[in-house]
Amino acid sequence: MGLLELSRPVQFEPVGQVTTVFFDDKNQQVFSVRSGGATGVVIKSPHHTSVITYRMEDHGPIISIKLSPNLSVLSVQRSKQSVEFLNVTNLESEYSQAARAKNSVILGFVWTSNTEVVFITDHGIEIYSISPEKKTIKYVRSSSVTIAWYCYSPVNHYLVTSSKVDTSQLQVWAIRNSTAYKLGMVELDTILVKDKDVSLMNVYNQTFLRVNINQGDGDIAVLKEIQLYCVLNDQVTLTHVLTSLDCPGPVGLHTVDNLILVHSQTEARSRLYDLRLPGTPHQESCSVSVLSPSLSLTTITNEGTPVPYSPAWVVFLPNILVDARKGHMWTLNLKLGSVLAPDPLTLTKFFLNREAGKVPLLKLLKSSLQSTSTELSTLCDMFTCVVAAYNLHQNIASGGADGNSSSATKRTRTLSTSTSFTVPPQTSTGSNPAFPDSVPPAVVLDQADIFTNVFSSSSQEGVAVTRLQSVLVEYLLCLLQQGVTPRQFIYELLINLCVKTEQFYQLHQYLQYHVIGDSKPVACLLLSLESAYKPARQLALDMMTRLGTATEEMIEIFLAEGKLVSALSLVKANGLVDTVSARKFLEAAEKTEDRMLFFNVFSFFEERNLRLRGSGNFSRGEQCDPYVKKFKEMFLETKRTPAAGQA
Repeated sequence: MGLLELSRPVQFEPVGQVTTVFFDDKNQQVFSVRSGGATGVVIKSPHHTSVITYRMEDHGPIISIKLSPNLSVLSVQRSKQSVEFLNVTNLESEYSQAARAKNSVILGFVWTSNTEVVFITDHGIEIYSISPEKKTIKYVRSSSVTIAWYCYSPVNHYLVTSSKVDTSQLQVWAIRNSTAYKLGMVELDTILVKDKDVSLMNVYNQTFLRVNINQGDGDIAVLKEIQLYCVLNDQVTLTHVLTSLDCPGPVGLHTVDNLILVHSQTEARSRLYDLRLPGTPHQESCSVSVLSPSLSLTTITNEGTPVPYSPAWVVFLPNILVDARKGHMWTLNLKLGSVLAPDPLTLTKFFLNREAGKVPLLKLLKSSLQSTSTELSTLCDMFTCVVAAYNLHQNIASGGADGNSSSATKRTRTLSTSTSFTVPPQTSTGSNPAFPDSVPPAVVLDQADIFTNVFSSSSQEGVAVTRLQSVLVEYLLCLLQQGVTPRQFIYELLINLCVKTEQFYQLHQYLQYHVIGDSKPVACLLLSLESAYKPARQLALDMMTRLGTATEEMIEIFLAEGKLVSALSLVKANGLVDTVSARKFLEAAEKTEDRMLFFNVFSFFEERNLRLRGSGNFSRGEQCDPYVKKFKEMFLETKRTPAAGQA
């Protein structure tokens, strides 16, 4: 079943005798231009339903057309030497800008802000400032370089240029502060690539330069691998190599939910790569990760039915498909409910990085728990990944990852004039500079999520108690090993499962070795188990003693059990003699029906009263009158006996 689903198509007027179609990757808009704009320009986007329409004078065939980021200025290239600009509020008045370099050809132009546009010519890069209100364009600066073709990332304004049609050298630029900065040169040695083999894409908030490595040329070309160069900290570094391709014919790339999709038109299949899943180290550099497809090959579907990969499709990043002949535009989306993987651990890592991965991940954990074929060691690894993702999220939220990210983002290899691989001593084996520790997981499962959706629901569905207990212990150990304090309901569930299976010895061990942590609720739960397991009472008291904050609870326990001497000893040890309630102790002493015990308790509080108030009498607020009366009756009043011979 296909994992990729087409959205409902956005329909536009298709290419025809009087209609031309353009796509603006900056604003993700498709333009249908009739008669050079004289009979209408219709602009649509897959991200909103509003339709923009304009009419403008026909001054000849259009090469490129785009709107400024704020949609206030329409820019039109009709010739190779200049670009025209029209304020959308007054399309009858144009102002234009010609390329500054003499005899240069404008290969294309891009908007970097609402007031800045960049011309890419065969002579270099030219940056202009635009004032729509004044309808003026001002030259800012330029960089002279021979350019045969280019690709551009509108997300962060990176630019890649080539001086030849078939090239082994790629120059990476950054457009910042109205200046084009050179970042680095990618050297491919004997490998030659064309413009269709190169693009800039964004995955996991990082920018990558994608380079297709083909075998053969033209119609017999076969895509063998894809090299990914991370653009980070103004350095260009090879970080990943995507393999297991061998795709003949046309190939298209998308990024969907931080996955890289490689579509093969000939095979009508798509390969999915997740850069966060572990790969194998490159044979020449352990800092370069070699990845195979993360999941099995899949297809694109429409309402659940596989669709053929049309040769008329044009692929745009991140996830746009355009069929200009039919006049349809789609977005490509991921169907997580159809995802399958060779093992549940891989699937766990996969779901943790997907925006909508929470529900399928919980279902996976639940099904793995219920399936006895899933080994406990595998479940432990799955829980380890889940808890690690939770920890990373918490660290980032609290700013705790700042200290770790610096070491993770150190450069491993800078491409300039050599393609040799080197491993700096500070880079650990398998580390990858593309993903610092500050990249948050898409899915965060807390203990409440797992308790409710995995353990509690499995218990209600009749999963064997022994299986449930074993898996719960694995989860509990994962929490403890990663420094996460287990929640109270996790402890209580484990204790209850031990009671059900009568594994009291194991429960004793969990408590003794602090697998189950100390807390008042746990101690109270243990007290309730005394009838089933007598040592539970002493375990509870020991726990309360360790807590040091459960004195009142322990006093109540001793009073309920009639152990008043122990209760008074605890009162004295904790300095509570002056504040403890005398009435509560006298009431408990009366219930024991032990005369001497009642006498000692009463005398204890008489001495307290004498020390505090200079008198042994109880105050009216203590409400001890019934016990004073009882004390007098028992120990102070002389019993009268009848006289001899008296009737």
